[in-house]
Amino acid sequence: MNYAVLSITLIDHSSLISSVNYMIAHAFSSTALFFCIGLIYDKTNTRELLKLNNLININPVLAGFFFLFNIVNIGFPFTYSFFAEITILFKLIQLNFFLFILMSLAVLVNIFYTF
Repeated sequence: MNYAVLSITLIDHSSLISSVNYMIAHAFSSTALFFCIGLIYDKTNTRELLKLNNLININPVLAGFFFLFNIVNIGFPFTYSFFAEITILFKLIQLNFFLFILMSLAVLVNIFYTF
């Protein structure tokens, strides 16, 4: 959501549209991830990660959706959140190169944190 806040502060029509797009992508992907977590807990009745290592054998469709929504959450290319992120970053590179580098590093931290 840092991208959305940063995009709002840029005070430009295209950055505001990108901010709204990123908020929509975040809302759908986060809701879907929480839904997947609820289904995983209902299916396995545990919260211990060591017992969830064979989730793909228990329910491969659910594991696939969980992976897909994680991909959307990190802004993988050709997902909805990626297009919102990239338009924010392109606008940012025109205004402040230092913030562009900082936010690009935040993308890497987000990827390592997610996986």
